[in-house]
Formats: sequence, C-alpha cells, structure tokens
Amino acid sequence: MAKKKAKITVVTKDNNAETDSPFFMLPEESRDKEPAVPQAEPEPDYKAPGADVPDISDDDIFDLIEQAKSKKKKLEYIEIGLLADPNDLDLALMKIQLTKKDEIQYLQDLEGLLKQGEGYLRSEELFDEVMGEFWLVLETRPYMRVYHAYLTALMENGMMLAAMAACRRMLELCRNDNLGIRYYWMHLCAYLMDETAALTIFKEHGCECDTQMYLPLSMLYFKLGKFETAQKYLKHLTEINKDTKKFLSIAAKNDVYSLIRELGPYGFRVNSIEELAQEFLAFRFLFISAPNYAAWAGKVLKRK
Repeated sequence: MAKKKAKITVVTKDNNAETDSPFFMLPEESRDKEPAVPQAEPEPDYKAPGADVPDISDDDIFDLIEQAKSKKKKLEYIEIGLLADPNDLDLALMKIQLTKKDEIQYLQDLEGLLKQGEGYLRSEELFDEVMGEFWLVLETRPYMRVYHAYLTALMENGMMLAAMAACRRMLELCRNDNLGIRYYWMHLCAYLMDETAALTIFKEHGCECDTQMYLPLSMLYFKLGKFETAQKYLKHLTEINKDTKKFLSIAAKNDVYSLIRELGPYGFRVNSIEELAQEFLAFRFLFISAPNYAAWAGKVLKRK
C-alpha cells in the first residue's frame, strides 16, 4: 500500500515574514497557533506520564505551559504533550531548554533533536518536497526553530565556523530567509574577516540597504585594514540610520546598560538606535573582536 503523504499547510500571508529580523521571533518564544486560543483551566494535579493522561489539545498544552508557575509544572505539561506526539519539536526544544545544565550537552541535545526532526520529516515525505520553503510551511517551522536555537548555541560557544555552516544550511532550507539568518551570516563574516562570503550574501539580497548589512560590512573592512571602504559603508549606515552617531558614542564606552535602556518592549524600530542596540547585544563577539571600531567610527563622523 502506498504511503499517505503528509498534509502541507502553506502560509500565504506570513505576519512574521515582514519583520525579516532575527530579533522579533526566537524559536523558544513562539509557537504557531490558531487565532483563537481558549483560556486555560486551573492546573490539575496530573499523575505521572502514562497514567490516565488527560485529553488536552495541542494549543491548550502550550497555553498551560506558558501559564504554569513552576519549572516542574511546565515539564509535566511538556511530558503530557510529548506522550501524545513524540515528534513535536517545539515541545522537545522546550524540554531541552528547561533542563539545560551543561552548555556542551545542550548543544549535543540540539544536534540530536535536529536529526530526529529530519528523520521524521523525511518519513512524512516533507523534507525534500518543501526544500527552500521551510518557514512558509507550518509543519516544518518547528524544525527551523530548533535550528535557530542550535545556531545561537554555536555562537555562544565560540564555534563560529560551525555557525557559518548552520547559517548556510538554514538559508538553503528557507530561501526567503524569514528568520533574518543573512544578518547572522554578515556578522559572522565580519568576525571571521571573510570578505568573499560577506559580499556574496550582500549581492544575493540585492545590496540591501539595511543597518544590519552596512554596520558589519564597515566593521569587516575596518578589521581588514581597508579604512576607506569601511568609511564608505559607515557613510551608507548614517544615511539610513540617523542614530548611528549616538550609538557609536555609547558603544565606544562599552556602556551595555545604556544600550539595554534603548531597547523597545516589543522588538525594535527598523534603522533606529533600538536596532543598533539589539545588534550590539546579539553579536557582542564581533564588537569584542574590534574593540576600537566604535571610537574610530565616531571620530570619522565628527570630521565630516
């Protein structure tokens, strides 16, 4: 008997795609839901997983997890959900993050979850069929969220070449790059001083006029000692982001707390001090690798 193909739910209007940024939605902070989510009932005292497991819908489980007061209770709900669907990558990711004790073990757990997810999607004949459109299909979004967590963990552990490889793979999985992985790529290229790779992705995206393109390009050429080119991209940055001078003044002092105060409560305004502050905090490794860039760039702008 021929295997029944899995249902594919294509998102025709993606509310998250319009941000094109890694900062509005992180995998551990989001779950695709139906528009109406019922209010959770008071938390019952559930028995151990497997014993009279209550019949709770998928959406209700995530609502209950969000409202649970304790880590223990959250894990109880996660276990209930995983009993119903062992291949729910969002729940499995939550469990890994809540029980994380060791950074390297956490990284290995994410690798294992990616293998599990790929195996499941291939068994459902989804992996190859939606290649390049993983964020547009609801069934493959959880896999992208796990990959995003994996990419972040690689960067936090200083595994930058592996992080570049993860970026490359994520861009293959989702050509529209709705998660803004190209920005991660640009900052990693600047850190690794890979001019060729940086210019390749820059051109592939139509030489995008964006804060998170121009700043890492300027820093890349600063690190390469090509100061005229660094100034060129710095000039482009100031033309689209009027808060550049203010940001550089704060960054030159390494005043992290002042930048945190510049953050908006919900994401950031594009091409503003909010975006620059978010960029500084998300890609600290790049600024640490070029400790004198902000002071140099500030002086350049004062001369103009």
